[in-house]
Amino acid sequence: MNVPAPGRRHPGRKLRLQLAAAAVLWLAACGQPGGTGRACTEIAALRGVSLTVAADTAAAVRSVQLRLCQQGRCTTAEPRLFPGSTAVGGQCAPASGPGSADAERPCSATMSPDGTLAGFAEVPALAAGPVQVSAAVTAPDGSRRTYGPLSAEAALAYPNGPQCPGAAPQLALLLGPAGLQPSPAPQAGR
Repeated sequence: MNVPAPGRRHPGRKLRLQLAAAAVLWLAACGQPGGTGRACTEIAALRGVSLTVAADTAAAVRSVQLRLCQQGRCTTAEPRLFPGSTAVGGQCAPASGPGSADAERPCSATMSPDGTLAGFAEVPALAAGPVQVSAAVTAPDGSRRTYGPLSAEAALAYPNGPQCPGAAPQLALLLGPAGLQPSPAPQAGR
């Protein structure tokens, strides 16, 4: 039997310990997100159009049918309209120290009706880029009025930021006293 003399180490022991330590470090690193440290969720944006009907116009609107044309192809969409609301009374906990990120602080707010109508309609064929839009508005008494055509731009929406998958083209519109116009889309996860 080959046993090292007392006080002498086994020659392969150091190499085995180094290999074991390297394997543990490699396994620990496998699950870590690279770069930003922000995780990507499995939430994706929907291709489609959002419509906000201004508070001073909402009483005159029962439904809206949109006609969207891109690259010579047209489709219709009818956003289902619901009473709109806005966040009020938002309060955030104070930062816990230097370098604290706002996203890490708890915040609270309540939603309050704002008199608008808001809706979204999926438009699977929508692509990022220029869109020609017109709207046929039906009033509560059944009368109809047409707005447009309007040139607008469908842009990619990133629910988790541009570093994550799940982006989709969206178009945001506002119907108000001045008629139909583009509305800046909220960019979640920027």
